[in-house]
Amino acid sequence: MEVDRLQLKSFWGLFLICGLACLIALFLYFLKMVKQFSRHYSEESEFQNSRSTRIQTFFSFVDEKEEEVKSRSKRRQLERNSNRTDDGSNGTGYSIRRNIDEFASNKSIGTPTGSSEV
Repeated sequence: MEVDRLQLKSFWGLFLICGLACLIALFLYFLKMVKQFSRHYSEESEFQNSRSTRIQTFFSFVDEKEEEVKSRSKRRQLERNSNRTDDGSNGTGYSIRRNIDEFASNKSIGTPTGSSEV
């Protein structure tokens, strides 16, 4: 009795499609970042002529955008958790609101005296 088995080479078409989709998405993301960078720095009057300086500025611009997106998503998640807690009234709303305030101010906040967390 002969058993038909799938080989790795049987999926070359799927690998090709996934690879092309990833490359296209990466290319589109890169174009979007270049467009935002050029729009942001065309508004400024001083523009560096050195190619290496422009590349460094572009990479720092992309890093700043990434940090903005991360902080925005963290803030949304904390707000979403706060809304769920306020609706559920399970008593942890104070600590979540405190976490939101802590995140917004980027400072560590100690537990206030006289409060007990459960």
